[in-house]
Amino acid sequence: MPLAIEKKKTLIQQYRVHDGDTGSPEVQIALLTERVNSLTEHFKQHTKDHHSRRGLLSTCARRTPSGTGRSSRSSGFAGERIRQ
Repeated sequence: MPLAIEKKKTLIQQYRVHDGDTGSPEVQIALLTERVNSLTEHFKQHTKDHHSRRGLLSTCARRTPSGTGRSSRSSGFAGERIRQ
């Protein structure tokens, strides 16, 4: 189930880097994290919903390279970079 329009707008306003920003990594990670949290709550009631669980796993896989990992360290992304 997709995010409500109002919830999505508030997340974009909260995590945007500049006006009109909808595609920065911070915004994308915030939207995916909210989706993961809502699916997690869904699974507390619907434990046998394996089709949605597959969607949750793919959403987690999409979120992981955006926030951490080799690409963020090598490209110099300062938002979530790991300090060494």
